[in-house]
Amino acid sequence: MVTVAAVRSIGFRCWKDKICFVVLEGPQDRPIVVAAKVRQAPENCSRAEVLCWVRDTVQEVLTDHRPDAVAYKVVEGTAITKDLERAQVEGVMIEAVCAHELHLEPVGRLKSQIKADLGFADEARYIERALHEVGLDQLDTDSKREAALAALSRLSSATDGDPDHI
Repeated sequence: MVTVAAVRSIGFRCWKDKICFVVLEGPQDRPIVVAAKVRQAPENCSRAEVLCWVRDTVQEVLTDHRPDAVAYKVVEGTAITKDLERAQVEGVMIEAVCAHELHLEPVGRLKSQIKADLGFADEARYIERALHEVGLDQLDTDSKREAALAALSRLSSATDGDPDHI
């Protein structure tokens, strides 16, 4: 499989009944926010209806924004066992991305992985500072910042494809 440099990526952050997505475009050091939204499932839905809504919404976002790469912010540490409904939504989101006509494979990212992806020098718990470093201060909620970090981790760096860069 050939890896293509991503110039447009989508990052997702999931909850039990909503999703947040941020679409970024450009290189890692100068990304532009194309879209940043939180979508809430309709009220009074069954669990199955919420999961169907997630699938439809994710596929709509992919069709509207045509990314080169997709990532999502993974639950950190022991929180994964406390929020099984979020895990369900993440699973449906993964399936929706894989089943979409773009045939992308979403990548789950922990803070430590995002730190490595970005070459962030500080501790992983301070990873949101990386958004300031690349001019993404306008993202107004934690959910948008987490989704943006996932998206940013999938954008190409300025040195991708540079044979002189080791």
